[in-house]
Amino acid sequence: MQRVGDHFQEMGYVVYPRAKDNLGWDLEAVRGEEKLLIEVKGLAGSKTCVELTPNEFKKMQQFRDAYRLCVVTNALVRPRVRVFAYSPDARAWKDVENQQTLQIEERMAARCRAD
Repeated sequence: MQRVGDHFQEMGYVVYPRAKDNLGWDLEAVRGEEKLLIEVKGLAGSKTCVELTPNEFKKMQQFRDAYRLCVVTNALVRPRVRVFAYSPDARAWKDVENQQTLQIEERMAARCRAD
Protein backbone atom coordinates (compact mmCIF):
# COMPACT_ATOMS: atom_id res chain seq x y z
CA MET A 1 0.00 0.00 0.00
CA GLN A 2 2.91 2.32 0.76
CA ARG A 3 4.37 1.88 -2.72
CA VAL A 4 1.04 2.82 -4.36
CA GLY A 5 0.65 5.82 -2.04
CA ASP A 6 4.15 6.97 -2.98
CA HIS A 7 3.33 6.49 -6.69
CA PHE A 8 0.36 8.85 -6.48
CA GLN A 9 2.16 11.36 -4.25
CA GLU A 10 4.89 11.58 -6.91
CA MET A 11 2.14 12.67 -9.34
CA GLY A 12 1.04 15.47 -7.01
CA TYR A 13 -1.82 13.79 -5.15
CA VAL A 14 -2.44 13.93 -1.43
CA VAL A 15 -3.12 10.35 -0.34
CA TYR A 16 -5.38 9.26 2.51
CA PRO A 17 -5.66 5.71 3.92
CA ARG A 18 -9.22 4.34 3.88
CA ALA A 19 -8.79 0.53 4.14
CA LYS A 20 -10.11 0.38 7.71
CA ASP A 21 -13.35 2.08 6.65
CA ASN A 22 -14.45 -0.91 4.50
CA LEU A 23 -15.55 1.35 1.63
CA GLY A 24 -14.43 -0.93 -1.20
CA TRP A 25 -11.10 0.84 -1.75
CA ASP A 26 -7.90 1.27 0.26
CA LEU A 27 -6.71 4.79 -0.53
CA GLU A 28 -8.12 8.10 -1.66
CA ALA A 29 -5.88 10.35 -3.74
CA VAL A 30 -6.83 14.02 -4.11
CA ARG A 31 -5.34 16.57 -6.50
CA GLY A 32 -7.33 19.77 -6.81
CA GLU A 33 -10.94 18.84 -7.59
CA GLU A 34 -10.01 15.31 -8.65
CA LYS A 35 -10.47 12.44 -6.19
CA LEU A 36 -9.44 8.87 -7.01
CA LEU A 37 -10.61 5.77 -5.15
CA ILE A 38 -7.75 3.27 -5.16
CA GLU A 39 -7.93 -0.44 -4.47
CA VAL A 40 -4.51 -2.01 -3.87
CA LYS A 41 -3.54 -5.63 -4.48
CA GLY A 42 -0.04 -6.95 -3.90
CA LEU A 43 1.57 -9.99 -5.49
CA ALA A 44 4.90 -11.68 -4.85
CA GLY A 45 5.21 -12.76 -8.48
CA SER A 46 5.13 -10.93 -11.79
CA LYS A 47 1.81 -12.23 -13.14
CA THR A 48 -1.13 -9.85 -12.74
CA CYS A 49 -4.01 -11.96 -11.45
CA VAL A 50 -6.00 -10.76 -8.44
CA GLU A 51 -9.40 -11.27 -6.88
CA LEU A 52 -11.74 -8.56 -5.69
CA THR A 53 -14.22 -8.95 -2.87
CA PRO A 54 -17.89 -8.52 -3.78
CA ASN A 55 -17.80 -5.06 -2.17
CA GLU A 56 -14.66 -4.02 -4.09
CA PHE A 57 -16.11 -5.22 -7.39
CA LYS A 58 -19.41 -3.42 -6.74
CA LYS A 59 -17.58 -0.16 -5.98
CA MET A 60 -15.34 -0.64 -9.04
CA GLN A 61 -18.47 -0.69 -11.19
CA GLN A 62 -20.34 2.02 -9.27
CA PHE A 63 -17.49 4.56 -9.26
CA ARG A 64 -15.66 3.45 -12.40
CA ASP A 65 -14.65 6.97 -13.48
CA ALA A 66 -12.81 7.62 -10.20
CA TYR A 67 -11.85 4.05 -9.27
CA ARG A 68 -8.34 2.72 -9.85
CA LEU A 69 -7.23 -0.86 -9.40
CA CYS A 70 -3.54 -0.84 -8.53
CA VAL A 71 -1.66 -4.11 -8.65
CA VAL A 72 1.83 -4.23 -7.21
CA THR A 73 3.75 -7.11 -8.78
CA ASN A 74 7.09 -8.42 -7.48
CA ALA A 75 6.12 -6.76 -4.21
CA LEU A 76 8.85 -8.42 -2.14
CA VAL A 77 11.79 -7.82 -4.51
CA ARG A 78 11.36 -5.04 -7.08
CA PRO A 79 7.82 -3.65 -6.73
CA ARG A 80 6.12 -2.55 -9.93
CA VAL A 81 2.85 -0.62 -9.74
CA ARG A 82 0.28 -1.28 -12.46
CA VAL A 83 -2.66 1.13 -12.50
CA PHE A 84 -5.88 0.10 -14.20
CA ALA A 85 -8.53 2.71 -15.03
CA TYR A 86 -11.82 2.50 -16.90
CA SER A 87 -11.63 3.67 -20.52
CA PRO A 88 -15.04 4.88 -21.74
CA ASP A 89 -13.84 4.73 -25.36
CA ALA A 90 -12.83 1.07 -25.09
CA ARG A 91 -15.56 0.27 -22.54
CA ALA A 92 -12.92 -1.72 -20.67
CA TRP A 93 -10.40 -1.43 -17.84
CA LYS A 94 -6.96 -0.58 -19.20
CA ASP A 95 -3.44 -0.37 -17.80
CA VAL A 96 -2.77 3.38 -17.92
CA GLU A 97 0.86 2.79 -18.91
CA ASN A 98 0.61 0.30 -21.78
CA GLN A 99 -3.15 0.16 -22.46
CA GLN A 100 -3.29 -3.60 -21.84
CA THR A 101 -6.91 -4.64 -21.25
CA LEU A 102 -7.79 -6.13 -17.88
CA GLN A 103 -9.75 -9.34 -18.37
CA ILE A 104 -12.54 -9.57 -15.79
CA GLU A 105 -14.20 -12.88 -14.98
CA GLU A 106 -17.19 -12.52 -12.67
CA ARG A 107 -17.59 -15.35 -10.14
CA MET A 108 -20.03 -16.26 -7.45
CA ALA A 109 -18.61 -17.50 -4.18
CA ALA A 110 -19.78 -18.86 -0.85
CA ARG A 111 -18.28 -19.63 2.51
CA CYS A 112 -19.70 -22.73 4.21
CA ARG A 113 -19.08 -23.67 7.79
CA ALA A 114 -20.42 -26.11 10.36
CA ASP A 115 -19.80 -25.33 14.02
